[in-house]
Amino acid sequence: MTVPPVSPKGLESLSFPRTICHLKHFPVRWAPKRKGVSMRTPRFIVCLLLSLFLAGASGAQPPADVRNPSSVTFEPSADHANITNYELDILRPDGTVLQTLNVGKPTPVTNIITAPINVQPVAFGTGYSVRVRAIAGTAPSDYANSLNKFDRVPGGPSKVTVK
Repeated sequence: MTVPPVSPKGLESLSFPRTICHLKHFPVRWAPKRKGVSMRTPRFIVCLLLSLFLAGASGAQPPADVRNPSSVTFEPSADHANITNYELDILRPDGTVLQTLNVGKPTPVTNIITAPINVQPVAFGTGYSVRVRAIAGTAPSDYANSLNKFDRVPGGPSKVTVK
């Protein structure tokens, strides 16, 4: 006895990528009910597990930590036209503010603002971070925290020659 495949309409409530488990490539067939339990073919189970694995593996990864950064990038405020300037706080590893910089109102390029920073006055150490907020007159926005941290390390020697 042949059981017809399940129509795509019956799978609308499942949230797996159709590019991986397209019905043409992985037909889902229902086995006859046995003792009140509907049995699925192994292909469906493999497809479902693969979809769950790929959904978990495709999560966005934060950017890697950097050493001695020279700039910060961020997306502009939705109210960028009304913003007077952006403030950037450099935070110690314990989260306290080390320094606040007024980075002005740089022009966004493809919806990204790049602001130069100088970390040379910052003491050598690891785990520093930054946060940015927009200022419109005297009204500040909420802070946007950096996705990664930075380390302040001494610069290496240069122009080494053996004589």
